[in-house]
Amino acid sequence: MDFFINTLIVALAAFSLIVILRPKKAPKSKEQKQAELKAYYTQKLVAELEQIDDAALRQEKKIALLKTFAKELKMNLFFDEEEVKALIEELAGY
Repeated sequence: MDFFINTLIVALAAFSLIVILRPKKAPKSKEQKQAELKAYYTQKLVAELEQIDDAALRQEKKIALLKTFAKELKMNLFFDEEEVKALIEELAGY
């Protein structure tokens, strides 16, 4: 019984030290997360469109992608309605 209690105390102490001393991740700011998402969607748009040579087909694909991006961004907590609209307009310029 003593062995079990001692083992339990040592395990609890080790677990507590691990939890307390582990490196803490700093949360990203809203601006950082927005910049990451903007870069992600820009990269995704360019990657999808660079494979298409036909201008009409490229335009259709671009519209479909922008609609999908808008739906995804409207659900995102980091963007409000105006920011989504501004980002979609910026992406439409590519």
